Amino acid sequence: MVKFIQAGLIGGVLATIINLVLYFLGNAINGGPMLVKPPGQAGTIPLPFFMVIVMSVVPGVLAGVLYGILNRFTARPNAIFLAIAAIIFILMFMNPLIAAQGVTTIVVLEVMHVVVAGLVIWRILSAAKN
Repeated sequence: MVKFIQAGLIGGVLATIINLVLYFLGNAINGGPMLVKPPGQAGTIPLPFFMVIVMSVVPGVLAGVLYGILNRFTARPNAIFLAIAAIIFILMFMNPLIAAQGVTTIVVLEVMHVVVAGLVIWRILSAAKN
């Protein structure tokens, strides 16, 4: 279990590095801070950089825990993990369409989701092979 959590964490940290570059690039392209509308609030706020870190690392750790559980209790952890990851990815892909304000913000957030999913899944499945 620990090796999968570590793999997810490594994937999340790698994603954080890339996503912070995308964050600052997005702000530069946008000509100012990228804006999001938090749930339950009427107005928009600048996307905080720490949310990029949190939303890159936490999913990696949670994915590592999930894979560890699947590996212990199922015969086909890879297939089940990929199916769950695909469903979560599709659901999370919709969030920027709802919360992000402006095309630049939507595109940058969607790319960030792809980066997190790709790196976390890659690291966890690589750890599973070893």
